[in-house]
Parts: sequence; C-alpha cells; structure tokens
Amino acid sequence: MKRTVPPKLAERILSILATSGKTGVLGDTEEEYRLILSEKGRFKADMWYVWQILKPVPFFVRSTLYWRFIMFKNYVKIALRNIKRHKGQAFINIVGLAVGMAVFLLIALYVYHETSFDKYHENADRIYRVIQQRKASTVSGKSTYATTPPALAPALMDEFPEVFLATRIGPLSKILVNHREKGFIEDKIYCVEPETFRIFTIPFVMGDPQMALHDPFSIVLSESAAEKYFGNEDPIGRILTLREKTDFKVTGVFRNMPDNSHFIMDVVIPFRTFFLFKFGLAAITEWSNYGSFYAYCLLHEDVDPIQVDEKFPAFLNRTKYQAYPTDENQKDIYSLQPLTSIHLHSDAQIEIGVNNNIGHIRLFSFSALLILIIACINYMNLTAARYAQRSKEVGIRKVVGAGRGQLVRQFICESVLTTILSLTISILIVLLALPTFNTFIGRQLSLDLLGNLDLFFVLISVILCVGLLSGVYPSLFISSLKPITSIKGRVLKSTKNAFLRNALVTAQFAITIFLIIGTLVVKNQILYILNKDMGYAKDQIVVLHTGDISTRDNFHNKLETIKSELTRNSNIISVAGSKRLPNYMTLGAVDILPGRETAGNIPVYAMWGDDDFIDVYGIGITAGRNFSKEYPADREGAILINETAAKACRWEDPIGKTLTYWGNRKGIIVGIMKDFHFHPIHRPIEPLCIYYEPLYFDYLSIKIRGLEIPKTIAHIEHIMKKFSPNHPFEYQFFDAIFERTYQTEQKTGKQFSVMAMLSILIACMGLFGLALFTTQQRTKEIGIRKVVGASVKHIMFLLAKEFLKWIVVANLVAWPVAYFVMNRWLQNFAFRIHIGWVHFLATGGISFAIALLTVIYQILKTATANPVDSLRYE
Repeated sequence: MKRTVPPKLAERILSILATSGKTGVLGDTEEEYRLILSEKGRFKADMWYVWQILKPVPFFVRSTLYWRFIMFKNYVKIALRNIKRHKGQAFINIVGLAVGMAVFLLIALYVYHETSFDKYHENADRIYRVIQQRKASTVSGKSTYATTPPALAPALMDEFPEVFLATRIGPLSKILVNHREKGFIEDKIYCVEPETFRIFTIPFVMGDPQMALHDPFSIVLSESAAEKYFGNEDPIGRILTLREKTDFKVTGVFRNMPDNSHFIMDVVIPFRTFFLFKFGLAAITEWSNYGSFYAYCLLHEDVDPIQVDEKFPAFLNRTKYQAYPTDENQKDIYSLQPLTSIHLHSDAQIEIGVNNNIGHIRLFSFSALLILIIACINYMNLTAARYAQRSKEVGIRKVVGAGRGQLVRQFICESVLTTILSLTISILIVLLALPTFNTFIGRQLSLDLLGNLDLFFVLISVILCVGLLSGVYPSLFISSLKPITSIKGRVLKSTKNAFLRNALVTAQFAITIFLIIGTLVVKNQILYILNKDMGYAKDQIVVLHTGDISTRDNFHNKLETIKSELTRNSNIISVAGSKRLPNYMTLGAVDILPGRETAGNIPVYAMWGDDDFIDVYGIGITAGRNFSKEYPADREGAILINETAAKACRWEDPIGKTLTYWGNRKGIIVGIMKDFHFHPIHRPIEPLCIYYEPLYFDYLSIKIRGLEIPKTIAHIEHIMKKFSPNHPFEYQFFDAIFERTYQTEQKTGKQFSVMAMLSILIACMGLFGLALFTTQQRTKEIGIRKVVGASVKHIMFLLAKEFLKWIVVANLVAWPVAYFVMNRWLQNFAFRIHIGWVHFLATGGISFAIALLTVIYQILKTATANPVDSLRYE
C-alpha cells in the first residue's frame, strides 16, 4: 500500500539532508521513508506511526503535536544521558528525594486512615453521640464525659422531634464466652439495642438485623468471632455460654467492622438482658446511674444539632432533675458530638475506645512535611549546581537558536522525570517498610492506589508540585543567562548562585537541628516519666484481671483462701485485691469533701481496695494507719485519703472524721496516704479516697520476688485454675501496664528519632553532593595555593570553614524555633523537664560532627591531590 509522506515533513527532511551535504530524491512510500530516516539518523522511523495515529486530527494540530512529541522524546533522551553521565549526583538526587517521598507517602497513608474514622457509615454526617459536662464532678477542670445515664436515649426519642433514632451501647470487658470445650475471654463484647443496626452501617451476612436481638437471650457475632467459635459450621441457632452460667442463642452474623471505627464489636447481646443481670431491670430508667453507657442518635435530615443542644436544659429539668433535684449551679450540661469527630477531637473521659489526638496527627504530618521539604531543598540545591555545570551547553544551544521556553521545558522535563524515578523507588520503599510501620503505629495500612483514588490524586499532585517547584528555579535561572556568559562559564563563579546554595543548605540543616532537639527533649521527658518516683512500686507485680471471675457467688468470699494458697510459695510476698490499679482512678461514690471557705466543696476521686493494697504497691502512710484486720470496725467502713485531699479540706485533722459513700454507706478516715500519681503526669495530683471493700475487686495484684519467675507464674496459674478451672489464665506485669499508659509519648519519641535520622541522612547526602561540586569548582585554586606553599592542614581548614559557618547559622535559626515548639509540647505535662542549654549545645555538637564527617573525605581528597593534576583539571 502506497503511503504519502506529509509535504511539510518531506520539506523539512529534504532541507536537513541538503544541509548535511546528502543528495537524493525523497521517496513517497513507507519503505523509502524508513530508509531516508535511518540514513539521516535524526528521527526514528517509527515516528511514521505517530503521524498515522494523528491523521484524523487537523493538519495544524497534528503537526504541532507531532513536533511536540519529538521534542519531548528528545528531552527525555537528554535527561537520561545526563543521569548516566553524572551517576553520583543523580544517585544522591533520586535516592534523597525517594526517601523524602516515601516518608511523606507513609504518613499520608496514616493520616488518611486516621481522618477517615467512622465516615464509612451511610448516615455518618447525621449521627451524633451525647456527651455531658458534670459540674459536680469537676476536679482538675476536665469534666466532660462520654458516658450518659441509661434513661437518656429512650427519652431523646420521646422528647426531641429532631431525633429520628436513638440507641444505647454498653461495652463489657473480660467476659468469659464458652462453646463446648472452647473458651475465650472477650474484650469486644457489647450490649446494644436493635436500633444500633439501623443507625450504624453494620451489614448482616446471616440473620435479620431488625429481629436478631428481639429474644432476650440472643447473641450476634462478627464474622471473625463466628469463625473463632464455630469454624466453617453454620453458627445460626448454636449456643454460647457467658460466664459459665447463661446460655445465648446465635441469631445473626455481621461483617467485621472496619479498623477505622471508634469502637469495634465482635460479640453483641441485648442491652436489656445485660441490665437484668447486672443492675436489675428497674435501673434501666434511672438518671443517677452513669455507669459506662453511651447514647447515640440519628437526626432527621437538615436538622442543625445546635437546635438540639439548646433544648437540653429544659429537657433535663423536666426529666432528670425532676426526679433528682440539683442545685442550679451544679446541673450537668449535655450536648451532641459529631460521630466523625470522636476519634481525633474528643477529650472526654471514659471513652468507649482508644482515640487518637489531632495534635499528634498534626505533629506527625508536620514532621513528614519537614522531611519532604528537606528532600526538595536537597534536590533543588544539587540540581542548580548540576545545571550550572551545563552552562556551556546552554550557551551553545542559545547560539544555535534555542529559545528560553525550550530550555525551561527541557530542564523541567528532566526534573519531572527524576521525580517519577524517585516516586517509583519510594513506592518500593513503602511496600518494604509498611509491615514495620504498621507495627509502630498499631494499624493495618496497605498501599492500594487503584482502590483509593483520593490518595492516587494526592500522589500525582505531589509529583507535579515537587517536580515543577524543584525544577522551576534552576531552569529559570540557567535559561536566563546570556550566551556569552554561559559559554565562558562565569555562572559557576556567581556569588548570588553560591549564596542561594548555601542558604538552602542552611535551611536544610536548620530543619534537621530542630528535629534533633525535638528528639532529645521528647526522649528526656519520657525517661523522666519512666524513672520518676510515682509514689508507688511498679516492679515485680503480677496483675490478674478477675472482674469476670469475681461476679460468681463463690469467688468473692474466697479471697483470703486464695491469698493463703498463693503465698505458700516463698517467691510470693503478698497479694491484694482492688477495683482499680494505682495508675488509673475514676471519680467515685464518695461524697464531696467539705472544703475550706475559699475553696468550696471538693469532689474526690475514689477507688476500692483491701488491707494489702497499700503494702503491695508500697504507698506510704504519713498519718494514721492502713486498713487492718485487727480493727473489725474497718469492715463496717474505713477510708484512706491522700495528702492533697487532707490539705484541701477544712479539717485540720481529718483522721476520725466520717464520710458518706454509695448514697447511704458511711466510712471513717483512718489514715492519710502519701501523694502518688494515680493519673498520668499530664495532670496534677488531685484529691483521692480509697475505701475498704475487700470483697469488691476486679484485680489481683501479686507481689513476687525476682527469682524463678517462670516457676512462680506456674504456681499462680495452678492456684487460679484450682478456683476457676474453666477460666483462661491471663496475666500482665504492672510495669508493662504502666509503660502502656505513656504509649503515645513513647511513639512520639520514636517518631522524632526516625524523622531526625532520615533528615540527617538526606541532609548529609545533599551536603556531600554540594561538597563534591564545590571542591570540583575550586580544584585549580587549591592547586595554585599548594604551589605557592599552602599546607594540607591550611587547605582543609579553608574548605571546611565554608561549610561549617553555615551550620552555625543553621543552629542559630533552629534553636529559638525548637525552644518555642517543644516548650509548648511540654505544657501538656503537669510534671516536666526544663529545656536547658545542654539540649542546644549537644545538638550543636552533633550537627557539627555530622557535617564534618560528611565533607571530610571530599575535602581531604582535594587537599592532598597532586598540584600538577589540579592545575590540569577542566
């Protein structure tokens, strides 16, 4: 088939052939066209097919696109040639940028996951949780609670026309669930109402969500829980036994709730059934029982939640406060909290799950952005230096007719190509690092760009922004030079260009120094927390959660027998039963202490414990005495208060005074405890009461010696199995529980450490590349200096000074910023370290050492080179 070569293309090729001295007649078949093109070698013969593809397009557009494509292909070819020619600089550029982009991508995955919590529900924008401010319970100013009385949710349906549906949810913990010989301690078991499955998007795979909880002894499972108990068998109609005494029939199976939910259910029982066993069915309508119940509601469309908030005071006056009259100044405040803001923006006490903090997310994001900025600065600096080396190439191109626009497009094309290569490597880094990163953050993230279009477009935007922004300055600068300046190479000696490169290095190291200071401060604060005297012992204490066991009638009264059996082992020192552990307390049932006239009444935190609790945890008694079996009256009601409570109340000597708790029970203050940190040290020490309740405990704390620990644990397991043979044996060491209290701070410390190391790596790569460029430019100068008598030591000092003086500037810039930011972070702790000069001096020494180690090889190599070789260098 005969194909005609486009006339203008034919004229162009003929002109090229004539200019090159070649003659011949242009053929008009494809074969002749291929022959001519291959003979000239300027264009690839397969460009013919590009032209054929563009045939339907108008000639002018087709011709423009055709030549643009050829130009783009040449840009790519030139870029690849330059990468191949300057392998060292290209490696530093690509790898440095890849590391920065990999960090950014990992943090982007994490931030996207954290900000997506609960948004998967179909009506997420209309679902709200009711929270309350308990004015009467304010101790340290933090009085917002996520829990509400059980009577609230049904009343919302009756009293608020804006509310479409409302439900109550109550989480249960450490519940023993049995199926034949299988027994598991369930942590994700909840008591809910049927409306829960209408408000939240929880699709069922078996059973009817509307009828699944209709029977009081029905139970609904997640897919994972159903597989755990029944394997591949059909679970519907099967029986599960809770707490070894109550049978429930499986009536439904729902899909596993996503990880980005602020609470995750595996086992669900009816809300009314739980109340029937726990408190009695009459308590379900009480306003005085705050418990651990959460109220959620679904509003009608186009309803403003502020309208509901404004109606709460009048609603509570005719419901709650009509039954329980309260002083006007002590009335609680109720409000609606959007479902999608719970995970990151809620600071309420007694949360249904473990939330994150928006401040931590911002800090994480800011750190990732700093790493990306360092990588971009590194890229810009080395790219500008490399382009400066190509000034003669730019000058010759301008002489032969290349316009500034063509040069800018060429350099930006090279920048974008480098960015794409870096992105490819960064994706590989992310895939390799994801398992470790998931372990670090406690999530299960995956890189699914095709399944996550938002993230895909973010990546495309990053490529364009990084590629364009990183390449636009070098390309504009080098393309603006006059041909004569470029050809003579004067751009290499440009003071303005050198100052900019040094300024970029300074900014790079200033960010690195900031991260190093942040790492030192966070690490020191964490060490301060972990090593601080909390007022109680942490080591060699084994903790057993007995909350589920202790509900059985025959277990409470056997505590003394269990203690006796356990302490027969010489490695067990003592055993204590308590409702709480010393690192976690809640507002309890003690009436508020009578405060001094200027202070008013004092709300008090409270817990329950037996006579061994103080001894097991080594809590000191400063006045009075501990609980004791030698005082039979203690069983009728005895109370310990801490020093803060004693100082705050109006009694000069509180010992012997009577307090009321649980509404009608009375107790006598028998001793004053030394203050200890029963809350994380973010908060100050507050008033606390411990009252004597030896039969009301959820934990056994066992103080052991540090000898033969495995045998001691085996003995504990044997005794516990003796009293509860079907209950799985689980234990923890209290020091591990304590460290988990500060898990967020420890993660922050690790985060700063990793970020600082990565920033150091990238900054060092940039500094090394800049040192390589600078020493190459000064090779002849160094040769001349050596000829006229300069020593190696003098030359090394001369070259090192050029880099180290900018490190001094970087320190001076970073220090005040780091002090301000980290001092603000430390304000989150009531007990904290002080940022001293040692942090800044240590960081300055570290930065100097890093910079010197980075450039010393290249400086030494240049300083010891043969002057003859240096003077011949071009």
